[in-house]
Amino acid sequence: KKKRETLHATRTFFITLKPPSAAVTDTIVAIELALERQKKFSFVYYKWTVEGKEVPHRGGYRYVVDPICTMGHDGKLYLWCFTPTDPGNPHTYRIDRMREAAISDEDQTEAAREKKEDAVDYYRRTFSMYDGELEDVTLKFSPDLTGAMVDRFGELTRIACSEDGNGLLREEIGVSPTFFGWVDQFCGKVKIIAPESVRQKYLTHLHALLSANEGV
Repeated sequence: KKKRETLHATRTFFITLKPPSAAVTDTIVAIELALERQKKFSFVYYKWTVEGKEVPHRGGYRYVVDPICTMGHDGKLYLWCFTPTDPGNPHTYRIDRMREAAISDEDQTEAAREKKEDAVDYYRRTFSMYDGELEDVTLKFSPDLTGAMVDRFGELTRIACSEDGNGLLREEIGVSPTFFGWVDQFCGKVKIIAPESVRQKYLTHLHALLSANEGV
């Protein structure tokens, strides 16, 4: 009951943010109005390329989503919402990546209103990462994941383009099972290149997963 009262008292959680730009402020206001009026919300989403440019995702496709709530982490705001193509599985979008924000005429669903009660648990699972020993880790990743890398490590992350067209970045990361789980979700499209000690730890992690699932 206490968690429910806390969640219903505000739509934005865990905020320690830098002052947003005017464009981001306008988007936040539009999202809050959509939540207040219990309406769906639409926007054009932008992504980063390995050349360091922002371009419209999917050629400027307009997303129409069923908003649940907003939440903040590490100076960034996110919208947690259902999408038409995956209505049973909430997705998270960076609010500062949104353009042309608008309130839809469609009503927010009851499922989205009820899902807000799970926001605290979702936040803890998603953002409580990298609690292990810090290491300078080099990652190699598929170009279509550039936006995911920027979202995770920030816009100041230095990304290079490898000879085979993939992206490369080097970041100080807390190496832990949580970090390895984050790498796992990309199904081989993110690889740990260095240091060798971290790469070997990751291989041990993968072998443990395989062993645990053999003969099930």
